[in-house]
Amino acid sequence: NDRMINMVAWISFAGMAAAAASLAEVLGAKINGQRMAAIFSATIPAAITQATSSMNDVVVSFWIVSAVLMLLIYTRSSAKPFNLVLAALAAALAIATKATAFIFLWPFALYMIVVLLQRKGLPKMMLWALAALVIMGVINGGYFWRNQVAYGQFYRPAELENQTNDIRNWRVLVSNLTRNAALHADLPFPRAENWLTISILELHENLGISESDPSTTVDDEFYIPTLNTSERTSGNPLHAMLIIFSFVFVIGMVVLGKEDPGILVYAGSIFFSLLLFCYMLKWQPTNGQLHLPYFVLFAPLVAILLDKLAKFKIETLIAVLLLVYCVPWLFMTKERPVIPLESATSPIGVFSGQREALYFVTNPEDYEPYLAITNTIRAAGITDVGLDLTADSEEYPFWVLLGAPSTDLRIEWVDTQTVSERLVDPDFSPQAIICENCSSEKIDRYKEAYRQIAFDRFDLFIANGWD
Repeated sequence: NDRMINMVAWISFAGMAAAAASLAEVLGAKINGQRMAAIFSATIPAAITQATSSMNDVVVSFWIVSAVLMLLIYTRSSAKPFNLVLAALAAALAIATKATAFIFLWPFALYMIVVLLQRKGLPKMMLWALAALVIMGVINGGYFWRNQVAYGQFYRPAELENQTNDIRNWRVLVSNLTRNAALHADLPFPRAENWLTISILELHENLGISESDPSTTVDDEFYIPTLNTSERTSGNPLHAMLIIFSFVFVIGMVVLGKEDPGILVYAGSIFFSLLLFCYMLKWQPTNGQLHLPYFVLFAPLVAILLDKLAKFKIETLIAVLLLVYCVPWLFMTKERPVIPLESATSPIGVFSGQREALYFVTNPEDYEPYLAITNTIRAAGITDVGLDLTADSEEYPFWVLLGAPSTDLRIEWVDTQTVSERLVDPDFSPQAIICENCSSEKIDRYKEAYRQIAFDRFDLFIANGWD
């Protein structure tokens, strides 16, 4: 039963907001500022949409923020070795969750190396670095070894190479900075969006590179997604504006000697990580979801800004504004709306739609063929099913609709044509095979022992003797 599976994301969402409040406390924010950090994090549109999702950006954000929190607790309030162990564990779990965690954590890891070198000296710093690597290895060693054996690279399988920039220079950095920033400038005003698009095109013309250069762009097309509530392309414009104001304010306060310089080191580490992100990774319209850790890490700076402006009593106003602003994402997430809205969300509400149909909200055209295929298999009493699907196919719904998990049901891939081909069980003889976009060669081969039934782009092959 998978009814509780999204609780992983929801618990991470709650933990992420709590960690942001604790970060604000460590950096010197007062109680109202700590509350604002939590509210700021909990009202980020991208976080809300993924709090009930199977996507893992909220989860990796929780681990990243937790790792940074424990590092700052060690450096600023409690230099207990156990805090470093917890930081290493959180960092290891972040890396196990998503590869981009490397980019977010590197600046803070370098900062920690400098701190330990100053406080403990080179030998003890090296010992702590070794301990962190051991913890990373215990958590991630098995996955790294599998990747090394399968792909020849411990953490960058060949299939992921299209996500990294093919060229890297200052022009690419400027290009990706502006294009990534534009993902959080989605405005409900067509003229403003047109102006933004034209400005970015003019910038790239001056840079002498294309805004849709395949060397720096996934799918070779740049565009700014319109205002939406999708878990994949939601921007965070209001939060982005607050971050910009807070970042400039903190720099000014440190320069004037009215704020702890350590906060500038913290903000600089985040900004350096952002530069590294833009330098390493290609732009794509879904990058906004990858930016979520940045927004949560910047929450304490917003808290500090509002603390300094407490006499103007705008904290409550900002909190109410954020809470009202996030309502569309809370109730009308495109993929899982509580209140379906025509043309803006899926027509299937989480409380009003059939449970099976909710698996297909992003690809509703697949619901009927999936249901027909699995009903045919179950009606025939078939329990051994082979899969021959494309790399982008939705495999999980087949398992659900076939009744998994069940001790009587066995589902195996029969033709992967990938590096995992060696894991295929040669002795497995399926009673039925589900083949997607089946080539004529495969059809002829399967028809030697199976009868064919066509379902849209799928072909179901049932072994002779099974009705």
